[in-house]
Amino acid sequence: MATKTILVDMNRPILDRLLAVQGESSGRTLAVKLYAGSLPIDITGATVTLYATKPDATIIFNNFTVTDADAGEAYIALTSQFCAVAGTCSCEIRVTFSGGAVMKSKSFEVEVVAAADYTAAVESTSEYTALDTALGIVSGHEARITSLETDVGDLLYTENNYIVDSEPLTDSVDKLDMRAKDNADAIALKMNLAGGSSNPFTAVPYVGADPIVESGSNANGTYTKFSSGLMICRQTTSSMTATTASGNVFTSAATTWTFPVAFTDTPSVEGGFNIATSWLTRTNYSTTTVDIYRMSSVSSASALAARVTAIGRWK
Repeated sequence: MATKTILVDMNRPILDRLLAVQGESSGRTLAVKLYAGSLPIDITGATVTLYATKPDATIIFNNFTVTDADAGEAYIALTSQFCAVAGTCSCEIRVTFSGGAVMKSKSFEVEVVAAADYTAAVESTSEYTALDTALGIVSGHEARITSLETDVGDLLYTENNYIVDSEPLTDSVDKLDMRAKDNADAIALKMNLAGGSSNPFTAVPYVGADPIVESGSNANGTYTKFSSGLMICRQTTSSMTATTASGNVFTSAATTWTFPVAFTDTPSVEGGFNIATSWLTRTNYSTTTVDIYRMSSVSSASALAARVTAIGRWK
């Protein structure tokens, strides 16, 4: 289960971009630290609730579990209903105190990324049979054509009656070429799967999930492109300290991540550090870069790198 921790100042906009995937059920947890200015909100005896308007205009709400009332800390798992519809969920956090007073956060958004529904899928044992057979035929013809080109001077090829002594060599080559053309679809498929220069991507067949059409890496990280247009980029950032006071937390200077491949629209960026007292915030999103900050509940001169992921579209 993935946990996203955000600092919520009830007096200020929530700038964090939050991400979920359609069809998930309690797979992601949102942890919050509630503040009013620089002071934590005491939520002893209070009820903390997440209200959300889904993309289909349905309104849902669920209660947080309070973990540290004095420090204003609580968490909530994003339910299957929350993740049922792809699109942008408009959310707010409400704190209802024991005396009846209510405090609301500024509205913020959670992006539910569309995903295929495979709940009714069954394990398949036969879908690759035709593909393997076709590729085997293509490979056989490629080997025969290469042999003919090498020894075309006086070759007599008798396998499968393609060439006999009384048959002109050119006629036999024509017959072999016809056999290869009969498997044009298989040849094109093999080129697509190999990612050749003529690969149109959109011609790649669906076998199970969304197929990968290209992947690679450079100094800015790794990337994976899918036939549907989805692209995922990953990187481990340079190490950051968190020693600059910001209210009652500490922050680092900005680290700019240039994506290994540009997106066609602004992606969602998530990430974190391998330590419980630090979390990650992002600003200045674009299709090519994002600024990343390390936030910490304590001053930390120990440099830590963040593992970050960007999800968006390449076409």
